[in-house]
Amino acid sequence: DLLLQQQALMLQQQQQQFGGQFQQNSGQLGMPAASLMGQGMLPFGYEGQMGQQQGGAVDGVGMFADMGVSAWRTIFVANQLNERLSSTRTLPYVTWLGMVALLEGLHWKNAARWYPRFAGNEDMLSAQFNPFIQFALGTSIWLAILLAQLIVRRVASISFGNEHHDFVDVCSVANVSVFLLDEPFHGYYIHGKAPGGRGDLCHSEIANQLHKEDKGIGLPRGLTLDECQTFEIYLPPDLSVQISGSSPAHLRQTLCQIFGGVNATLLTMANRRPGKPEPQDIAEMSVHRCRVQALIDAMVHAVMRRSNDVVQHPYAMHWFWGRLPQGGGGVAALRHPIFWKDMRGLSWASCLAYGADFHGFPTGFEWHLALLELLCFQMCWRFQGSIYLSTAVAFLVNQGFLGLYGYCGRLRLAHTTLINPMFLVGGHPRTQSTVYAVVFLAWLIHKIVEAAS
Repeated sequence: DLLLQQQALMLQQQQQQFGGQFQQNSGQLGMPAASLMGQGMLPFGYEGQMGQQQGGAVDGVGMFADMGVSAWRTIFVANQLNERLSSTRTLPYVTWLGMVALLEGLHWKNAARWYPRFAGNEDMLSAQFNPFIQFALGTSIWLAILLAQLIVRRVASISFGNEHHDFVDVCSVANVSVFLLDEPFHGYYIHGKAPGGRGDLCHSEIANQLHKEDKGIGLPRGLTLDECQTFEIYLPPDLSVQISGSSPAHLRQTLCQIFGGVNATLLTMANRRPGKPEPQDIAEMSVHRCRVQALIDAMVHAVMRRSNDVVQHPYAMHWFWGRLPQGGGGVAALRHPIFWKDMRGLSWASCLAYGADFHGFPTGFEWHLALLELLCFQMCWRFQGSIYLSTAVAFLVNQGFLGLYGYCGRLRLAHTTLINPMFLVGGHPRTQSTVYAVVFLAWLIHKIVEAAS
């Protein structure tokens, strides 16, 4: 208990020093920021002074390291990210209901027979399907439906905005920044900085700050003066950061050490009967959380101090070639982190099911999943012959993979944010599954009545 209290007091002093230094440099960003490692988020950098509330001992373990700091902004941003873990540009129920309507409802499937006809001789209409035309027809209609959805989404975003741009705005209003790492030394960074420098405000104060920002009054949101908030980052393997009052710490090794302690604490709680956290466990998790935040906060401060060297514009063909910042040696040749500006503000979604894109057309996870659905549909239609069953199989493949992706991502998110999973309330299966089930049930009832009559 005494050791935990000493560590907590030391971390509080470091956080206060960081807060004062940053307030002197750029007007108190004070951001609880976050980092997504794989599919998770690491909160760091408290807003305000830690340990201001002198609550005394808590069940004999002393004052918690994060005593007096509101956690709701970080929980709110984590839930917003959780909602977007499995979101995609296209809607699968629109895609496959459209396939049913066109192929079966309008009888376009007859164009894939050996004798393509839409009307006429019944013998011609009952001819076998040509496998080559069948594959070409199904793929063409599927691709046309996808393109129609992407065009509608692009036009609608002009008036209604993009949900991923909205997430960046949420981070700014909440004064929360986010790190997302899809590889050990590559990822993305969202710089969430409130116009007034604080996020714990009432509704009227938030509205007033946004009104001032609209008039050009207040702090800039961007990491640099050009207002850029999203970056693609490359980290050198031997990156070390200087934490105030201690020796330089190797970033990755220190994070692994901290999360080793987190796993040990979680294992202790899991082996206990009943498996509920005790005050001692809460105090340990508090220390782990503050250590992570102090480490990442120090790195962000170092980036801001060296923004002229670290923050760069990507070269013209980076979107196509995807080369590393330096041609030879990869990230091992880097002498400092590289933060490449992302003026579109969407590259960070590559870590999610949303995936990468080429001028709005999906090329990442969403595209790979869509191709898998198409192959399942084509195989089922070719060898079983039913459009209804084929679209149902493709839709279930989509929902199964997205559901599993969202579930695993939610667990990872809760683990890396050091947030209890019960606070992540979003990301449940959407109503589109129910919509498709109702339509499929209506078709089944129709077939049963038709057979009975």
